[in-house]
Amino acid sequence: MSSRKNPQKMNFYEDFAAEFDSVVNMYDTKKRLSVIFDELLAGENLKNKKLLDAGCGTGWFSAEAVKRGAKVTSMDVGQKLLKEVAKNAIPREWLARF
Repeated sequence: MSSRKNPQKMNFYEDFAAEFDSVVNMYDTKKRLSVIFDELLAGENLKNKKLLDAGCGTGWFSAEAVKRGAKVTSMDVGQKLLKEVAKNAIPREWLARF
C-alpha cells in the first residue's frame, strides 16, 4: 500500500463539503449524537475537557461538545469541510486539517 495521499479522494471531500449535510441521514446523525452525549456521556461534565473530533465532517459532534463546554479540536481531510465546521460556531483555532 502506498503512503502517498490519493488526490482524487481528497478532492472528493473538497467538492462535496457544501452538500455534505444535505445527503447525510440526519435521523441517523441525531440518533448517534443522542447515544454519545445523552447515554454514554450522561452525567459527565465536559466543561474545559479537551476533545478530539477526528473525521469531524461538518462538525455535528464538535458543535454539541462545545455547547457542553468542551474544548474541541476538529480534524478532517478537507479544508472546505472545516469551513463548514466553523459555521457551526467552532472557534477557528480548534480546526486542524489532516
